[in-house]
Amino acid sequence: VDAAFSERMETLSTSIGELEARVSQKTDDRVAALVDSVSTSIETARAEIEGRVGAQVDAAFSERMETLSTSIGELEARVSQKTDDRVAALVDSVSTSIETARAEIEGRVGAQVDAAFSE
Repeated sequence: VDAAFSERMETLSTSIGELEARVSQKTDDRVAALVDSVSTSIETARAEIEGRVGAQVDAAFSERMETLSTSIGELEARVSQKTDDRVAALVDSVSTSIETARAEIEGRVGAQVDAAFSE
Protein backbone atom coordinates (compact mmCIF):
# COMPACT_ATOMS: atom_id res chain seq x y z
CA VAL A 1 0.00 0.00 0.00
CA ASP A 2 2.82 2.38 0.91
CA ALA A 3 4.65 1.66 -2.35
CA ALA A 4 1.48 2.20 -4.38
CA PHE A 5 0.75 5.41 -2.46
CA SER A 6 4.30 6.63 -2.94
CA GLU A 7 4.14 5.80 -6.64
CA ARG A 8 0.83 7.66 -7.01
CA MET A 9 2.20 10.64 -5.08
CA GLU A 10 5.26 10.69 -7.32
CA THR A 11 3.08 10.49 -10.45
CA LEU A 12 0.81 13.18 -9.05
CA SER A 13 3.83 15.36 -8.19
CA THR A 14 5.24 14.87 -11.69
CA SER A 15 1.85 15.73 -13.25
CA ILE A 16 1.56 18.83 -11.07
CA GLY A 17 5.10 19.91 -12.09
CA GLU A 18 4.31 19.39 -15.77
CA LEU A 19 1.02 21.27 -15.35
CA GLU A 20 2.81 24.15 -13.59
CA ALA A 21 5.38 24.29 -16.39
CA ARG A 22 2.67 24.37 -19.08
CA VAL A 23 0.62 27.01 -17.20
CA SER A 24 3.74 29.06 -16.60
CA GLN A 25 4.73 28.85 -20.29
CA LYS A 26 1.22 29.77 -21.47
CA THR A 27 1.13 32.66 -19.01
CA ASP A 28 4.54 33.85 -20.21
CA ASP A 29 3.39 33.59 -23.84
CA ARG A 30 0.18 35.50 -23.12
CA VAL A 31 1.98 38.19 -21.13
CA ALA A 32 4.57 38.58 -23.91
CA ALA A 33 1.78 38.91 -26.50
CA LEU A 34 -0.01 41.44 -24.29
CA VAL A 35 3.20 43.45 -23.80
CA ASP A 36 3.76 43.46 -27.58
CA SER A 37 0.17 44.56 -28.18
CA VAL A 38 0.37 47.34 -25.57
CA SER A 39 3.75 48.49 -26.92
CA THR A 40 2.35 48.63 -30.45
CA SER A 41 -0.72 50.55 -29.25
CA ILE A 42 1.49 53.03 -27.37
CA GLU A 43 3.72 53.57 -30.42
CA THR A 44 0.67 54.06 -32.65
CA ALA A 45 -0.88 56.52 -30.18
CA ARG A 46 2.44 58.38 -29.85
CA ALA A 47 2.73 58.67 -33.64
CA GLU A 48 -0.86 59.93 -33.94
CA ILE A 49 -0.36 62.48 -31.14
CA GLU A 50 2.91 63.69 -32.66
CA GLY A 51 1.16 64.01 -36.02
CA ARG A 52 -1.71 66.01 -34.52
CA VAL A 53 0.59 68.22 -32.47
CA GLY A 54 2.79 68.77 -35.52
CA ALA A 55 -0.25 69.75 -37.58
CA GLN A 56 -1.42 72.13 -34.84
CA VAL A 57 2.03 73.71 -34.59
CA ASP A 58 2.15 74.06 -38.39
CA ALA A 59 -1.31 75.63 -38.43
CA ALA A 60 -0.44 78.06 -35.63
CA PHE A 61 2.83 78.99 -37.33
CA SER A 62 1.07 79.52 -40.66
CA GLU A 63 -1.59 81.67 -38.99
CA ARG A 64 1.05 83.79 -37.23
CA MET A 65 3.04 84.15 -40.44
CA GLU A 66 -0.11 85.26 -42.28
CA THR A 67 -0.90 87.78 -39.53
CA LEU A 68 2.68 89.03 -39.61
CA SER A 69 2.60 89.28 -43.39
CA THR A 70 -0.65 91.25 -43.22
CA SER A 71 0.81 93.56 -40.58
CA ILE A 72 3.94 94.13 -42.66
CA GLY A 73 1.78 94.87 -45.72
CA GLU A 74 -0.29 97.37 -43.75
CA LEU A 75 2.86 99.00 -42.38
CA GLU A 76 4.32 99.22 -45.89
CA ALA A 77 1.13 100.86 -47.14
CA ARG A 78 1.15 103.42 -44.30
CA VAL A 79 4.85 104.22 -44.78
CA SER A 80 4.34 104.50 -48.54
CA GLN A 81 1.35 106.80 -48.08
CA LYS A 82 3.23 109.00 -45.59
CA THR A 83 6.21 109.14 -47.95
CA ASP A 84 3.94 110.04 -50.87
CA ASP A 85 2.26 112.74 -48.76
CA ARG A 86 5.62 114.19 -47.69
CA VAL A 87 6.97 114.14 -51.25
CA ALA A 88 3.81 115.83 -52.52
CA ALA A 89 4.08 118.51 -49.81
CA LEU A 90 7.76 119.02 -50.66
CA VAL A 91 6.97 119.29 -54.38
CA ASP A 92 4.24 121.85 -53.61
CA SER A 93 6.60 123.81 -51.38
CA VAL A 94 9.41 123.79 -53.98
CA SER A 95 6.96 124.72 -56.76
CA THR A 96 5.64 127.61 -54.68
CA SER A 97 9.19 128.74 -53.88
CA ILE A 98 10.14 128.56 -57.56
CA GLU A 99 7.02 130.52 -58.59
CA THR A 100 7.74 133.14 -55.94
CA ALA A 101 11.41 133.41 -56.97
CA ARG A 102 10.42 133.63 -60.65
CA ALA A 103 7.91 136.38 -59.91
CA GLU A 104 10.50 138.31 -57.88
CA ILE A 105 13.16 137.91 -60.61
CA GLU A 106 10.71 138.89 -63.34
CA GLY A 107 9.72 141.89 -61.24
CA ARG A 108 13.34 142.99 -60.77
CA VAL A 109 14.25 142.38 -64.41
CA GLY A 110 11.12 144.21 -65.51
CA ALA A 111 12.02 147.13 -63.25
CA GLN A 112 15.59 147.19 -64.59
CA VAL A 113 14.34 147.06 -68.20
CA ASP A 114 11.90 149.87 -67.48
CA ALA A 115 14.65 151.90 -65.84
CA ALA A 116 16.99 151.28 -68.76
CA PHE A 117 14.36 152.43 -71.29
CA SER A 118 13.47 155.42 -69.21
CA GLU A 119 17.02 156.73 -69.21
